[in-house]
Amino acid sequence: MESMQASLEGEQKATAEALRIKKKLEGDINEFEIALDHANKANNEALKSIKRYQQQLREAEVSYEEAARLRQEMSERA
Repeated sequence: MESMQASLEGEQKATAEALRIKKKLEGDINEFEIALDHANKANNEALKSIKRYQQQLREAEVSYEEAARLRQEMSERA
């Protein structure tokens, strides 16, 4: 009888420990999901910034090429 009682107590302890670990893992998963969401949002913002900088660079290149062309024309006229 005592061995059955000890076995039951052992199983109860193991079950309680398993539930504790399960809750901890679920909490960790939730934290990782939140961190992933934040990382994805930051990545999207970074991509938007990169696209904006690329557009600004293209505009600057066009402006530079136009200025160089005008300078060349002026140089040829002079």
